[in-house]
Parts: sequence; structure tokens; C-alpha cells
Amino acid sequence: MIKIKINKWYRSKHTTQASMHRKIKKLQVLYLELLLRLFPFIAYTISHIVHTCVQAIETATVLCLRHWKRWVLLQKTPLFEQWRYCVCGVAGN
Repeated sequence: MIKIKINKWYRSKHTTQASMHRKIKKLQVLYLELLLRLFPFIAYTISHIVHTCVQAIETATVLCLRHWKRWVLLQKTPLFEQWRYCVCGVAGN
């Protein structure tokens, strides 16, 4: 009697673990399919954001007029026509 109960408990535990394993495998496959379907959209969104940022901020380096051998960063943004920043720490020259 005791042996039969233990055997039934072991079988039920084993089938429960197997069914959970199958459910987890199905979820993994579903998540992988979802990720593969969303990948082009995610890649397009990232490239669009990068392209927009590059268009919004154009940078160029020129010699600083005040310090000569230092470089100045010129940025063109929608808010400011030109914003100058000297690398040596003096702004607006």
C-alpha cells in the first residue's frame, strides 16, 4: 500500500515537471518568434533616432581665436544658430 502511494506520487510529480518543461519550451519559442518579428521595427526605430540626432547636431572643429592651438566645437541646433565651446574651458569666444 505504501509502495503504491509513493509510486503514484513520483509519477504525478514527474508528469508535472515534464508538463512545466513543455510549457516553458513553448514560451521560449513564442518569445523568440516575437523578438524576431519585432527586430526590424526596433532596428528601424534606432536608425531613425540616430539619423535625427545627426541631422539636428552638426559638429565641426576649428581653431580657437583666443588660444590658437586649442579647438572649438561648433554645434548647429534648432535652438541656436551657432554655439561655441572652447575645449580649454572658455566658452563664447
